[in-house]
Amino acid sequence: MWKRVLSCGHRERVGIEPEVSSCENRVMTGYGMPTSAQFLFGPERSFQGFLQCIPYAAIAPRSLDPYLFQPDNMRGGQVRSGKARMASGESPAGGSSSKGPTLNLRRNVPALLVFLANKLTAGASGLYREHFGVGTTEWRIMAVLAIEPDIAAKRICDVIGFDKAAVSRTLKVLEDRGLISLRPLPQNSRSVTLTLTSKGRKLHDRIIVIALERERRLLSCLAADETERLIDMLNRMHAGLDAVDRPIDMPPAKS
Repeated sequence: MWKRVLSCGHRERVGIEPEVSSCENRVMTGYGMPTSAQFLFGPERSFQGFLQCIPYAAIAPRSLDPYLFQPDNMRGGQVRSGKARMASGESPAGGSSSKGPTLNLRRNVPALLVFLANKLTAGASGLYREHFGVGTTEWRIMAVLAIEPDIAAKRICDVIGFDKAAVSRTLKVLEDRGLISLRPLPQNSRSVTLTLTSKGRKLHDRIIVIALERERRLLSCLAADETERLIDMLNRMHAGLDAVDRPIDMPPAKS
């Protein structure tokens, strides 16, 4: 059974929902935000930025982690558990778990990206809420406003991928806490632009230190040239999302 896991400092709670806002429940993606020169617009060179554009999905069971992310040549001749067999699309007895195709969770790129993004977000959400009183959704919006002040809510939706209603709820929370200010447009009083307040900017500057350190730790297993190639490939994938979302012929239902 799928479980949600929240790591918060040295504590771990298994089988309960992370303490996240309604927006985070809708889109639980990347975990932090880089400096302005690294976000997903302008001269983007950020691994974190790409992860923030991945849709929310259930967190993979932690019991599958060692199998999912361990190279084949490291497993040697070890006996694979039933759960490990299930992760590769086999039944615990060793046969196929179904008559149809199954995903190889060690090689399916969307699954790997989503699992990684969800777990990063769960850890960051607990950390940020405990020490700064905001979750990852509030943090992402603050980070965008630090890069592009005086923008409309629609711009935030377009960049991060949040829906309008979720952004509106989070903006209300940020405004009530005095972290952002809203300014009506002269030509249209019903439309507003958003910017960080002095209080919001100070909080942003504290959180970004943690966000960048988490990114450094995440990428510490890669050489510098590998990191550069990864960032380039992820940004190319992000730029090609329109092609992914084109209409697809649906397979007929089986009788």
